Amino acid sequence: MKVFGVIITYHPDAARLEACLSAVRPQVDEVVLLDNSRENRGVAAALNEGMRRASEAGADFVLSLDQDSILPPDAVHKMLAYASVHPEVAQIGPRWSEEPAGCRDVAHLITSGSLLRLSAWREAGPFREAYFIDAVDIEYSCRLRARGCRVVCCGDVVLDHRLGDGLQGWDILGKKRLGYIGHPPLRIYYMLRNALYFAAEYRTAEARQYLRRVRRTIRRMLLQSPERAAVWQYACRARKDYRAGVTGAFIGNP
Repeated sequence: MKVFGVIITYHPDAARLEACLSAVRPQVDEVVLLDNSRENRGVAAALNEGMRRASEAGADFVLSLDQDSILPPDAVHKMLAYASVHPEVAQIGPRWSEEPAGCRDVAHLITSGSLLRLSAWREAGPFREAYFIDAVDIEYSCRLRARGCRVVCCGDVVLDHRLGDGLQGWDILGKKRLGYIGHPPLRIYYMLRNALYFAAEYRTAEARQYLRRVRRTIRRMLLQSPERAAVWQYACRARKDYRAGVTGAFIGNP
């Protein structure tokens, strides 16, 4: 099976990007780097361009990667070995946190490090470009499962992946208390706005849980972040734009 690699960048760290490229090149038939630095059109739009290029190149699967994600040497081989004998698997990806080994069905995957079957992408349609960034991966996995496809985590593959600014929170007795993943205030806008759209569209327990997680992150940032004023402003703007039906890239001031 032919695997096409897609790496999406946005003002990347050069050393980390080179490590990402070095890890993926030997594992795929072809790789393309899509840079959003000059004109940020959003993650979903870049993913869709990568999917179209892969389809034109006759690929069977697309491996999507963020600029700061590094795969182990045998990642694609292990994931492809499972997907090739389970045609109902539309998407398979590695684990990047404390999760068990072995392959198992999951509610969703992050797009970074995941293999997506091109035939499933053609049938399910493009990534949700109206989201721009955040919840793009969760919505797509949910859409695939709604069509009867399987979304699988390959626990034997561990992705070296960085989330935001890492775990933040009060250091008490050597542990992070009321922890949250640090993000710039602008990301809070996309996280909350898209979580509201996602929950309204799907109306599932998973969608409601995701919205609760986003709201919990915002509450903890309002309590602890030095940028709490900006976090509040972007969260208010997110709710306002959701009610107004605004999608796409953020425009203006919070």
